[in-house]
Order: sequence, then C-alpha cells, then structure tokens
Amino acid sequence: MIKVIKLFIFSTIFTSYMFALSLNKPSSFHIRAKLAKPGEYNITGTQTIADIGACSKVTISLSMDINGTNDDDGLGNDIVTCQLWDDNELKDETNISIPVGTTKYATFTLSFLGKYKTGVPGVGVYCNELGIQEDPFYPKDVKGTCDIQEVSVPLFGKFGLFIFISLVGLLGSFSLRNKS
Repeated sequence: MIKVIKLFIFSTIFTSYMFALSLNKPSSFHIRAKLAKPGEYNITGTQTIADIGACSKVTISLSMDINGTNDDDGLGNDIVTCQLWDDNELKDETNISIPVGTTKYATFTLSFLGKYKTGVPGVGVYCNELGIQEDPFYPKDVKGTCDIQEVSVPLFGKFGLFIFISLVGLLGSFSLRNKS
C-alpha cells in the first residue's frame, strides 16, 4: 500500500513538472479574469530562417476587436498588454490603449531576433487581460533574412584617423629603437 501511495505522489509531481515544462511562459504567471472582452481573434506568425551568419527573426501578429472596459491609466483608457515568450524568457511585449466604452480593432505585433529554441515546443503568446493563451504556437518557417538594415558606424573621423596613425607610428618607432 505504501508503494502505491509513493507511486501516486511521484506520478503527480512528475506530471505537474512536465506540464510546467510544456509551456513557454514560467508557471508562476497565471491568466487573470477576462477584463477586456475580445471577439474572435486571428493569430499568425513566421519564423524567418536565414543562412548561417545572417539574421533570423520570429514575428507574431494577433488581431481582434477589443472593448475598452477598465480605466487602467486614470485617463479613461484600457491598457491591454500582449507578450511573446520562448523557453521561459520574455522576448517581446506590447501595449495597446483603448478608450473605455469603445470597441477598437487592434493588431499586436510581437517579434524577436533569432529562432525559437527547442527546449519547449513553439512560442507562447499571452494576453492575460483578454484571457488569450496560445502556447505552444508554431510560427510558419520561411526562408529569408531579417528586415534589419546594417548601419555602418565610422570608427574614426579625419582627426581620429590622424591620432590613430600617429600612435601606431610612435609605437613602431619605439619598437625599432628597442631592437637596436
């Protein structure tokens, strides 16, 4: 009988642990009651996979009608937040403000550079106030690169280049002097 109880306790703990590992968001976060009331929502996502050495990116888009119901900022606006999680790490978060008493069509765009990890399947999309939890959500893989433009930053202006060349020349002359 004691073996059965121990087995039951072990299986309960193991199952709870495995469930906690199956979500991208830490288990310490819980969904609150629905405060703003969404209609049906549309969620899409892509994981842009680049060649080695190039930039990859995950982008999620979540669209819906939202009713402003709570004065969150004291100015008559309902502030609704959506988050993007991957392997227990918050990757992005965005807020949308909806005037209380109105309905607004809103689109949350969440993204992060890199690929989603393999520790936990997919990514997690959470809008706690709306009661939305898409975890795991699997973005569609597409080949390409990020839409980030590389910015070249000049290391030296003309004066800086002059100083650099002078220092290299001084170091070179000291080094030659020490050898002779």
